[in-house]
Amino acid sequence: MTAEGLRHTSGDPASPPYSRGPYRWDQFVTFSGGIAGVLKGVGGHIFFVDEENGSDGNDGLSPDRAFATLEKCWGNTAGNLMARDDYDDDAEYHVFIAPGSYAPALDLRLYGHGIHLHGLGNPGTDSGVNITDTEEPTYGMLLLAGANCTIENVEFISTTDVPALYALAADNCVIRNCVFKGTHGTTTTAIQLMDVRSTKIYGCQIGEAAGDFTNGIYAEGGADYYLIDSHIAYNRIYSTVSSAVGILMDATSTEYGNVIERNFINLTTGSGSIGIDQNATGGNLIVDNYVMVPTSATAIESAATNTGMIGNHTMAGTAAPVDPNEAIS
Repeated sequence: MTAEGLRHTSGDPASPPYSRGPYRWDQFVTFSGGIAGVLKGVGGHIFFVDEENGSDGNDGLSPDRAFATLEKCWGNTAGNLMARDDYDDDAEYHVFIAPGSYAPALDLRLYGHGIHLHGLGNPGTDSGVNITDTEEPTYGMLLLAGANCTIENVEFISTTDVPALYALAADNCVIRNCVFKGTHGTTTTAIQLMDVRSTKIYGCQIGEAAGDFTNGIYAEGGADYYLIDSHIAYNRIYSTVSSAVGILMDATSTEYGNVIERNFINLTTGSGSIGIDQNATGGNLIVDNYVMVPTSATAIESAATNTGMIGNHTMAGTAAPVDPNEAIS
């Protein structure tokens, strides 16, 4: 086996005792002669999408053969390569999306295990991946119904009253560093959760000054619905919608073992606004969040006997800090 990697600046491969530098690291590592081990799953499990330079006539398997549209790579129609033609339940799939503005004509449905969507650049800026709905999707702009999946560095811009991201039966998933923008008075929910276990929502921005959601993160209720052992942390949630809720956990959902920590929630309108509203009675930990709500609004509340609220920091209007931690039994 031969490899290119750490080399002397003369171009010679590095060798012990490694004190004869300076060295440089080649950008690409190539192997010949075989490697020990077997790749997980089928071949061709890395795809590229580039709305500016790609084409749906490509196979999507390299940056210079990228698809042009997201729905060609995955979605709800026959003919998209990952979800229908190439998908293997035992594989790991990675989709790299080049910066650009995407407006899929079909709602995107991500089914399966081990599918990872990576937006390149910074979401929420001209140099990031921005996805806008062009018609009202059936479930959400993106339906996540899988396990061990990742969605990162993507901006979702909602114009219709469906969730931007609907996580349905999603276990062991990660949603991080995404941006959610809505249309004031139209869009209700940024992230909707149903039957979700051991999932992480990290470092996302939900809402902005001129386009906000009624609910930032909503764990919906119903028979046999649940949110269990999940972690919601380091998110920034804003809303100017009257009586908005930053994080809402429905009373008819089974919810326990969740940790909600270090989120910044700023709701500016309506005495009915609630920063974190845990209506379910399960045991969850709500700790070290910073919540700002209007005067007479509720910063944080929990229906659980043991509220799980510890060390949160809250303000209601310009009044003295509101302490939601006193109800701990």
